[in-house]
Amino acid sequence: MNYKKTIFIAGGILLGLLILYVSVTYVAKQKLETAIGNLPEHIQVKYDAAHVNLLKGNVALKNPLVDILAKATGKKKMQINLTKVALNGFSYWDYFVNDTISIESINVEKPNLLYYQDKASNSGNKGSDSSANKDKAFKINRLSINNATVQMKSRETDSVVLETDGLKLNLGKIVSKKKGAASKLPFSFEDMLFLTKNLKYKMNDFENLTISDVEITRDSSKIYGIGLKTKYRQRELSKIIETERDHFNIQITSMEINNQDVELQNKSNFVLRAGNVMLNKPNAIIYRDKLVADDNTKKPMYSKMLRNLGFDLGINRVEIKDATIIYEEKVKPDNPAGKIEFENLNAKITNLGNVYDKSDRLEIAVNADFMETAPVNVDWSFKVSDTTDSFVFKADLGKLHADQLNQFTKPNVRVKLEGELLQTYFTIGGNANSSQIELKTDYEYLDVIMLKEDGNEKKGLVSGIVNLFVSKNSNDKKGNFRYGYAKEVKRDKTKSIFNFVWLNIRDGLKDAVTGAGKKKK
Repeated sequence: MNYKKTIFIAGGILLGLLILYVSVTYVAKQKLETAIGNLPEHIQVKYDAAHVNLLKGNVALKNPLVDILAKATGKKKMQINLTKVALNGFSYWDYFVNDTISIESINVEKPNLLYYQDKASNSGNKGSDSSANKDKAFKINRLSINNATVQMKSRETDSVVLETDGLKLNLGKIVSKKKGAASKLPFSFEDMLFLTKNLKYKMNDFENLTISDVEITRDSSKIYGIGLKTKYRQRELSKIIETERDHFNIQITSMEINNQDVELQNKSNFVLRAGNVMLNKPNAIIYRDKLVADDNTKKPMYSKMLRNLGFDLGINRVEIKDATIIYEEKVKPDNPAGKIEFENLNAKITNLGNVYDKSDRLEIAVNADFMETAPVNVDWSFKVSDTTDSFVFKADLGKLHADQLNQFTKPNVRVKLEGELLQTYFTIGGNANSSQIELKTDYEYLDVIMLKEDGNEKKGLVSGIVNLFVSKNSNDKKGNFRYGYAKEVKRDKTKSIFNFVWLNIRDGLKDAVTGAGKKKK
């Protein structure tokens, strides 16, 4: 055997294969560059270097920069600046034999995304895709986006609408969907992990939303450090609004969503379902300046709001744990704002949404400490599907010193109360137009003191006349109640449901303390 000849032939073959591999790799890089260069005019891609490994089916771009322009205006719609994007494990067999684009993984490193919100070109980039691969099925075993930064700006003002950093997204087993699938999303996936932090979102001209950390998987979400704040101070807000508007300072330690399912569908567009949502330690301070002109727009009942939500919502159970709610209302310019407080508030809401059967009721159960000391329990229910917006609202209030209400009644209605409400129960039944209340209360030594304009000095004569009609005690025996009733309590449709509840309580209490106080048979 001529070993030299064999070695020479083998070397020639290897050299030929090497030359062929280098040539094919060069051609592949040229075709990649040509394909990038032949992208639609509104998509522009630049990069420092491209690396192609045909044996492994790998392609990588170093420092790519992608600009996407709005077709209608030619203005920059989106810019993506990346450190590296790598496509690994492209299957030639699947591509040529199974007519499928099959990729083991796509890794995107440190993308910085800038998006311009432009109302004038919402449909600017819609159009047909002339790519030869548009009808091919595809499957990607793993997509990873690491350490991304996202910023959305308003085109008109150049102000930041949304920003977040430290974003990470992992999707597993991504498969394209067949044409005609119910979901608008063109692909499905088996598992997901989405992480981000330091999220800031401008909700509107007045409120900003902040979130410290987000963790979302396919079936659960955890959101930490939620803040909803009005960006102006209370006095500043009153100066710039034309009609009254709540001033918010809301903090929520965390929100957890379990057994979630989100879909984009052709008919209803968006579907959100969840088995359980838990809000931990919400703390809300809400202030309203009643010296600003009234907002006389009609306020829908919550049942109507859910019916007309615009998407399908179904949350089986919502739990609120250890909440604090403080509502302040300024009515008189020279007096401080009146205040109502709920502490240690816990609530459970079932069947929250618009996807449940017509016979199902949305039920709300709340227990809290009212004005620091008085325990209060509320049961509220209604059918979302009921177009009359009928509801039942029940509550029982424990021992309350009447003077604890003075921080609200003195500055707002110039009334001072003395005595004790030992126990109060009431049931309100009504609809979107009117309601009725049945109330019973056990109280002692009740005095109603009318105050002068300064909010301090007593109107002796007026207070005396008022108290002539007020029974000082509910009964000589402790534990006996005076009863109050009111029918056809008209709803002011320019105000919230809670104003409607208050009107009922007011009329029921008035009848209990000034009327016969007897239980109806």
